[in-house]
Amino acid sequence: MLSIEGQPHQREPVLQLELAVQELGNVATHPAYRGLGLGLATATCARLCQELMETADEITLDVAACIAAAVACYWGLGFSTFAQYEQAAFVRRS
Repeated sequence: MLSIEGQPHQREPVLQLELAVQELGNVATHPAYRGLGLGLATATCARLCQELMETADEITLDVAACIAAAVACYWGLGFSTFAQYEQAAFVRRS
């Protein structure tokens, strides 16, 4: 039985996740090579996905919907939207 703050707790927590998930992130193309039709980001992401799928059941990523080229790249590789969210920052006031 678990004890939370000294009190007995009847439910056991779920501690094991069966699905191996990897996250793809921080992929960027140098500004000098953007928009030239070279497919550098697509090729890089495709290669990274191949590597990640050797140990993962699923790959996730976050992308701003306003970055059309990135969204098109990810959709072309087979990614799809499963959730949308807002991002916020908490800033200390002086």
